[in-house]
Amino acid sequence: YRYGTDPANPAALVAEGETRLKPVLVRHVGDGDVYECDTSIVHTVRPVDAGLTATVVVQGPRRTPTTVVYCRPGDSDDQPNLDLTEADFTGLVSEVLSSLDRTVSP
Repeated sequence: YRYGTDPANPAALVAEGETRLKPVLVRHVGDGDVYECDTSIVHTVRPVDAGLTATVVVQGPRRTPTTVVYCRPGDSDDQPNLDLTEADFTGLVSEVLSSLDRTVSP
């Protein structure tokens, strides 16, 4: 799938076909850990448990006009991309910080 090919809806996923992917690294990132991932790497996040999972992406200038993503066979390609208001973002950050406080408290 590719984001950014539909000028009327840049957040829409547009199917491009099928491909095989080979995992090269499986990393379990702990609470509060920071890591980086280059745009050449196909990246996915899967929660380890039912708790809160949050990923913050810091991005520089756009390198390409579109972005390639994938969907595992059997998974839905209907992934919502909704506008996040400032209040929504503030609430999510507060929830993350609260979660981190609980994990580091004695």
